[in-house]
Amino acid sequence: MKPGWEDLVRRSIQRFHLQNDGEMSFAKRHQQEVLRHGQAFSPIYRFSLSDGTIVSAHTKSKLVRSPATNEPQLYMSLHLLQRYVP
Repeated sequence: MKPGWEDLVRRSIQRFHLQNDGEMSFAKRHQQEVLRHGQAFSPIYRFSLSDGTIVSAHTKSKLVRSPATNEPQLYMSLHLLQRYVP
């Protein structure tokens, strides 16, 4: 049985926020880049689902500023996932 979407989402979020041996997580580095440059593209990161299926992912984000004050209001992110089917 294939893992459900919950497994896919959970593992994607875990991998994006994982911090390795003192390195900054993809999520933290990505957030800093969005705030600094107004947009960011994460490197491709990989993880596996509970059934061993390999998934690659990357994230694109854009900062949205207030037209009136030019202050950052939010940033929108798109997470692109690709499952590898053997």
